[in-house]
Amino acid sequence: MNNARVYNEYYGILEKYDMLYEQSKNGVKFTKLMDIITSEENIMSAYRILKKNKGSKTAGINNHNISHLEKYTKDNLIKYVRNRLNNYQAQGIKRVYIQKANGKQRPLGIPTIEDRLIQQCIKQVLEPIIEPKFYEHSYGFRPLRDSSHALFRMQFLINRCQLTYCVDFDIEGFFDNVNHGKLLKQLWNLGIRDKKLIKIISLMLKDKVEGIPMTKGVPQGGIISPLLANIYLNELDWWVAEQWHKHPLNNNSARKLKQTNMKEMYIIRYADDFKIMCKNYTEANKIYHATGQWLKERLDLELNEDKTRIVNLKKNYSKFLGIEVKARWRKNKWTATSRIDREEVENIKERIKKCVDNICKTQNEKEVYMYNVVISGMHNYYSRAIQVFNDFKEINWATRKYHKVRLSKYCKEGKWKTGTKGFEKYFQGRYKTFKLGNTPLIPICDVGYKRNVAVNKKKNLYTEGGRKALNIEELILKDDLKYLRRNYNTHWNIEYFDNRISRYSMQMGKCAISKYYTTPQNGECHHVNPRFKGGKDNFDNLRWIDKTIHKGIHAKNPEVIEKAILVMREHSKDSKDFSNMLKKFNYYRTKCDREEYKIRQN
Repeated sequence: MNNARVYNEYYGILEKYDMLYEQSKNGVKFTKLMDIITSEENIMSAYRILKKNKGSKTAGINNHNISHLEKYTKDNLIKYVRNRLNNYQAQGIKRVYIQKANGKQRPLGIPTIEDRLIQQCIKQVLEPIIEPKFYEHSYGFRPLRDSSHALFRMQFLINRCQLTYCVDFDIEGFFDNVNHGKLLKQLWNLGIRDKKLIKIISLMLKDKVEGIPMTKGVPQGGIISPLLANIYLNELDWWVAEQWHKHPLNNNSARKLKQTNMKEMYIIRYADDFKIMCKNYTEANKIYHATGQWLKERLDLELNEDKTRIVNLKKNYSKFLGIEVKARWRKNKWTATSRIDREEVENIKERIKKCVDNICKTQNEKEVYMYNVVISGMHNYYSRAIQVFNDFKEINWATRKYHKVRLSKYCKEGKWKTGTKGFEKYFQGRYKTFKLGNTPLIPICDVGYKRNVAVNKKKNLYTEGGRKALNIEELILKDDLKYLRRNYNTHWNIEYFDNRISRYSMQMGKCAISKYYTTPQNGECHHVNPRFKGGKDNFDNLRWIDKTIHKGIHAKNPEVIEKAILVMREHSKDSKDFSNMLKKFNYYRTKCDREEYKIRQN
């Protein structure tokens, strides 16, 4: 998300998003959003964010992915998006299925890459408008919020408020049953009054899946779908909140509210997964029936009766986001404890065994690296459970024999104190594990509890003060970036145009060889692996270099090369510094099939 903020600043659109956020807080109604959505800055920022998305390489129904968009020039891409939005027609959704942990399949709807770009253009304008309207305790698919914040809220309500009953709600096929008419009305009520934009969103919702237009639901897999899903359930959040948390009496005195017959209740929601916390079974039962009726009447949604249940946390665990939470009596009060969901524990064991099988099949250190990625990812996520060490200790014990039988033929066993880059913290010689070649496997039980924390309300992507609270430095060289955006060759493809700006920004305008600041007018982007040898326009293949030095890299003329050497000498601190510059200079020359420059001996 912080990267998205940087991309927005690359293209000078951040101030507009800040303005939308502030106006939305003040109750402004927005009637001309299409002007911002179709602005050059917004489209370029959307392209930048989309191409960094892991799903950008997934093809839609037309078999296009991000590589198709990269061939456009900047001007042609902007023209294409504007033309599509001027007379929008969705291109169709590709249906794919992914395996769920319980063995069932989850249907995903993948729009074309062109439609995903358009959705990203709309999403990043809607988000700063909608964010101030959301209830503070919804956590899924929102900036600067994640599952750990939702778990903290549940722990807080047990520890501080002594709420030991909860209703675990499960909506039957939520994403497939969103009522389009109600969703569009909610957008209107939230201040989105641009009729053309509402029409475009309506057409997106009615896109065809396998040739059949959708009459309800939002496809899981669309860029804008999570935001629309949050908008649809925002009304539920506020309805529950106004029963107690945001009730007018609670704002003045919680003591007065407790003297009434109203039920103390709090909602915690992560996407369509939500629960309501309360004090006793009687209240929980009333909440269960009232919420089910409200969802049916207001949002046309049905509860899954088999999975929706009332949980006494004193006796049983409540499942939430792969973690099981329970209340235990400790130091004269009820205190939250948590562990990994038992079903997830079994899935983790199976995933580990598959990774071990892959190592044995290939006997390749790359598979050990993939094993380490999987284990570290599990550690990172499940470390939010208080009993995580005991859970992984159990997993380690259950898979230990499998490891030993399968890996002992190819690997050494021991306590290792050195590991591969990025995983050094796991190798302190505390636990035995195996090593293939020079790459050790991460010890399964080397994990500890990470304390969940509340959302920091001071942090905000759409205010200057909020970004300072995030310790995000404001992007410097703004005038230089503006110059780069406005001065370009219209024949460049958009990938080169975008990565040229990114590379300049990353190097802070400093030449890759001399390390001195070079203005956009006096520098150029160099392809390390040149285009005539198949070099691409991707970020890793580009370097920002002083114009004179760049000419010297490609030159055969000794006078041009000498001018480059003179610039390097001027910027070098000493002979060692110059020697390092010359080494890089010659490296780039040899990559371009040019002879190395050798200093003449007197």
